[in-house]
Amino acid sequence: MNIYSSTHSFNTLSTYDSGTDLLKELRVIRNEEFGFFVAFNVEKRAYVSLGRHYDLPWWGLENRYRFETIVIHGENHTAAKIENYLCSYIEDDDKSLYADVINSEKALYYEKGAVPIYISGSIAEGFAADTLSLRFNLYKSSAYYAEELIESRDFNINVMDFSLKEEDKVFFLDLWQHPCSWARTYGLEYFSDRHFELIEKYIRELSKLGQCVTDLIVSDFPWAGQACFMIENNPSRLYEYNMVRISKRNGEFIYDFGIVDRYIELCLKYNICKEINLFGICGNWHGFDFKSPMTDYEDPIRLSFYDEDRACYDYIRNKAELGRYLKALFAHLDSKGYMSITKIIGDEPSDYKKFAGFHEFLSSCYEKELKFKYALHSATFLDDYKGSLESFSLNSAYVGYYVKNGRLEGILKENSKEMTWYPCCFPKKLNTFVSSPLIESRYLGLYTYLWKFKGMLRWAYGLYTEKPLNNISYKPKKWQAGDMFFVYPGKDMEVMHSIREKNMLFAIQDFNIFKKLEKQGLDVENYLREKMEIKLLAGVGDKELSLEIDEYKDYEYYKRIRDELIRSFYEK
Repeated sequence: MNIYSSTHSFNTLSTYDSGTDLLKELRVIRNEEFGFFVAFNVEKRAYVSLGRHYDLPWWGLENRYRFETIVIHGENHTAAKIENYLCSYIEDDDKSLYADVINSEKALYYEKGAVPIYISGSIAEGFAADTLSLRFNLYKSSAYYAEELIESRDFNINVMDFSLKEEDKVFFLDLWQHPCSWARTYGLEYFSDRHFELIEKYIRELSKLGQCVTDLIVSDFPWAGQACFMIENNPSRLYEYNMVRISKRNGEFIYDFGIVDRYIELCLKYNICKEINLFGICGNWHGFDFKSPMTDYEDPIRLSFYDEDRACYDYIRNKAELGRYLKALFAHLDSKGYMSITKIIGDEPSDYKKFAGFHEFLSSCYEKELKFKYALHSATFLDDYKGSLESFSLNSAYVGYYVKNGRLEGILKENSKEMTWYPCCFPKKLNTFVSSPLIESRYLGLYTYLWKFKGMLRWAYGLYTEKPLNNISYKPKKWQAGDMFFVYPGKDMEVMHSIREKNMLFAIQDFNIFKKLEKQGLDVENYLREKMEIKLLAGVGDKELSLEIDEYKDYEYYKRIRDELIRSFYEK
């Protein structure tokens, strides 16, 4: 067995080796989640189980392994939570297999090669010792002989005198939600009680990451299903549907906001309450090929309704009827006290004058001031926009346009603390593709801090193809594998996490640590830039992020810098 950092990449083309990403030591603080791998090789097809789980593979009694973790030392060790997970492999666009799924099942089949086991843990305030000692035992079974202990390893986790508390969680995480995609994965009726049971599981896991934003889909198929109607290879429905149920009776429209209210209340239950974003009423996609039912309004807003008098579905087709719907929507949210935290979001705006027209019409439907928010795929709209930039998000490929002499300048310098940044289908650097170096996911918090953004946006937390565990490669020329999601649907309707997502969580925790230390008077920014040898925050590239980094500092180096920064505080 070998022990590896959370940023080690496993694939079935090679067995584990002894020279790359070996974890020599692990220092943690209280209340942070941490993770690492224990891996061993199998020479032929094997069946591996965890803990006291007892099960047989289809072939019977041969070539079975069992892995168990034991806490062997640590005062008040009940304050330490340690869990084991088997990692399964996923196929990348080039058919390479990468370990990415942190599987919820207790036993899995493995072919020849590395078996990575993910060790997840956290240590609460009540843990009094400065060391937690673990023992990893690997057993092998054959026929009806007694199980044999074939290898055992001890590993110490050092606990630093520092902790993250609830009030220290300041990273603004904005992961877009696709609830209808989740329902389709399990064949559930949209927004039924069973669907809401599933939604709650996703919302709960989003909350653990630090999600800040509630997404309301308030028109039909915004983004036009991400043009899924054009993809015949691995055909998948990627459409989202209006959370407002619209009907028509005796010539009058009726708006049912029950789903909207239920979704918001569920998010509030899990403390996702900093923002509400309205999707689908500003800057909708694919008016040119998916078209629009609107006859007198340029934005391709699609609103279906059931006409009870004619017993058929139809669409709102004119600006007057759209306006009545928007007035009713805004009035309802206002009556609930939500409009103060509500923003209307548009994706990838281009022509400022066109969007100014959309703003004018939307604003005419509400007596008070509306708040707008955009995910920007270029720098020009940001330069032209005259309103508040709070929660605007900028593609990281364009951060370099606002960096001079290694520092932020201009509009970004003035506003980044109110904004977020994001990667999507590009750039390749600092992204969360299956093929992305995992150290990049760990750097997300570092660069969010150095760029002085308040947090990060990602367009797809869980947007699933029709068979998400069998074929995640959807349209690789535009979206690399993993672009659409970094959690997976489990068989038990639970969320299965990914190694990419866990490293992003660790990065978010690092950001919160940096911010806490900054409040204590430490010059965190210059310390990190000097120790990490970061001279240029970002450079200008063509749809690419230039960091002038030929080779990333590895996990051990980065973690040592982070931990020394923490120790410099409490030792001082």
